[in-house]
Amino acid sequence: MAPFQYSQIIWGCLYGALLFAAPVNPYTIAGALIIILSGWLVLK
Repeated sequence: MAPFQYSQIIWGCLYGALLFAAPVNPYTIAGALIIILSGWLVLK
């Protein structure tokens, strides 16, 4: 269930950039990568 919730970060960034022309912050990308990587390491 958690990977689906983690994907909301990516979808939120994509929807914000495409629909509202919101810039994607590098800190958001870095945070999403850290969260996704940590979840992947736990499952491994």
